[in-house]
Amino acid sequence: MAFYICVIGGIGVGLAIALAGIVLGFSIQDLNPLVSYIAPMVPVFAYILFKGNEAAAKALPAIPLSNFNPGKASPMAVVLLVAVSTVAAMIVTEPLSLVFPMPEAIKEVYKKMLSDTLWTTLSVAVAAPLIEEFLLRGVMLRGMLQYISPAKAILWSAFFFALIHLNLSQATGAFILGTFIGWIYYRTGSLWLAILIHFINNGLSTLFTIMYPENIEMSLMDLIIEKYNTATYITLYIVSALVLGAIIRYLHKNLNNEQKQETISIQI
Repeated sequence: MAFYICVIGGIGVGLAIALAGIVLGFSIQDLNPLVSYIAPMVPVFAYILFKGNEAAAKALPAIPLSNFNPGKASPMAVVLLVAVSTVAAMIVTEPLSLVFPMPEAIKEVYKKMLSDTLWTTLSVAVAAPLIEEFLLRGVMLRGMLQYISPAKAILWSAFFFALIHLNLSQATGAFILGTFIGWIYYRTGSLWLAILIHFINNGLSTLFTIMYPENIEMSLMDLIIEKYNTATYITLYIVSALVLGAIIRYLHKNLNNEQKQETISIQI
């Protein structure tokens, strides 16, 4: 339900801002990037707060948003391996995002955002990981894990994560990243690890865009082949795939936390 409220409420807020722009003579793209990102989230947070209070009144038990259980592994090792695997996953999945060209409308939005680097960075690399992980993993996935199998819950949350990007160019990578984030959250119980993965992904993407603003569509593959050669990129890709596979295997064997199947509230 939170997802539908987010979509409907987000569209409603977007239309309200657009109408206000027509009346007052400004464009949505002229707004502060952080404000334009947070505004559509207001309805879903209002819904969560309302339902949370309602659930609390019914005295339903609640599973903590973040309850880190590293299993057999060292906590610091888990954090480090998750960070490294995120970078490796970005390299391995990047070619999939190149299958679908970026829509011109999205390119224009990115170009506009680059004119306000500070607020764009705060919006994409800070606000998005915190807000989206709270909603998609902390609320949605955490809730679905009580009613359906972990695999289905993780895949559904990844699907919604891909869907909110509203374009196929980003959705493919978002689905794979969302699946990885959901699996890490399920196995560790840590929302902060989910936020870390999202932060690294968005932060590096934002940094790359800021460093090469002249070509919004430039990929890491294009950059490496241009500066070095194809063999260098292929070597990097293979090494990244091997590192990612080894880390996932290690985490699969050592992260043995499984969240209990019980009714929960969504109070925060």
